[in-house]
Amino acid sequence: AVDRLDCDLVVGSVALGGLGLGGSVAVLTIESGVQAYIAAETTVSAGPDATDDVLVHASSVEDIWGLAIAGQVSAGLSLGAQVIVVNDYSSQKAFIGFPVADEGNSATIEQAGGTVTVEAKANRTIDVEPYGGGLSLGGSIGASVAIVNVAPDATDGGADTRAYVDDARIGQGSGTVGALAVTAESVADVDLYCLGVAGGIGFGIGGTVAIADYSPAVEASIRGDADITVRDGVTVESHSRADVEVEALGVNVGLGAGLGASV
Repeated sequence: AVDRLDCDLVVGSVALGGLGLGGSVAVLTIESGVQAYIAAETTVSAGPDATDDVLVHASSVEDIWGLAIAGQVSAGLSLGAQVIVVNDYSSQKAFIGFPVADEGNSATIEQAGGTVTVEAKANRTIDVEPYGGGLSLGGSIGASVAIVNVAPDATDGGADTRAYVDDARIGQGSGTVGALAVTAESVADVDLYCLGVAGGIGFGIGGTVAIADYSPAVEASIRGDADITVRDGVTVESHSRADVEVEALGVNVGLGAGLGASV
């Protein structure tokens, strides 16, 4: 099972006049779930040769780009904000077997001369860029905010990549299973660049905030009720790798006062 998401978020605003008010806000929440499994009371048998494999695969590939632009020019006061928020709670699960009361109802793989592979993978590319500027003969106040959250929700969970063998019988019959591989992998490339400019003859006040939380749950496991016999070996591996770059830049100019903060 494979899930693919390509999403471009583009929002913008321009305000001109005696009083310039403007804002651009984009919020994206991802709650997709992809699963691949061999259910309880299911029997699977492949051939006896080394090339006869069984694959249970669940993966998602996400490519997200966000751009928010806001500009204000006024004679009196300019107020503006540009905000991009991405919450990614997507889930990938690959597994063999459910918990059952009767072992006779367990998911069963009688024979596979090659490898039984259970793998869950997530590949995320997230790039968000809010840009804003305000100019005024009086004063200018602006904010640029970028937030990316890839972490389990406190209430609903999600943001997890799990591959596991639960209540299952593998290689317990007369046939042979060559090997078992259980793999969970989560990789990401996350970039946040936040820019805000505020300028006024009276004052320029601005703030830029860029926050990234990348902490998905990644699990590869063989749970307690699994019965496994293989010829060559069992591997259980989990990997998590992320390249996260966060940059916030603010420029604030005022003949009276120029105040700003970047986080």
